[in-house]
Amino acid sequence: MTDFENPHWGFPFARGNYVEQMSAEHITACEARIVTTPAGSRVERPEFGIPWPMFQQLPIELGPISAAMKRFEPQGDGNPTQYLDLIAEGTGHIRYDIEIHTENQ
Repeated sequence: MTDFENPHWGFPFARGNYVEQMSAEHITACEARIVTTPAGSRVERPEFGIPWPMFQQLPIELGPISAAMKRFEPQGDGNPTQYLDLIAEGTGHIRYDIEIHTENQ
């Protein structure tokens, strides 16, 4: 199946997409799942995810996004920033850069 000692699903979720548990790839996959999940959208864990920024007035409050990321994936230390789209007026973008802390580093 895999050459991993402790395989976990990678991101995006797909058959055969595995990563080693607690590796940088695993933490990145967890972070990606968090930022692509609107809070309240998972029936089995409604608190998981971020407050969905779509249709919010600019500038978007980044504090709740940072708090959710720290709560659900403490191995990643993130820094969200936002910027306006120069072409699509009234559209903002959020960029989330992370620094990963693992035992392997």
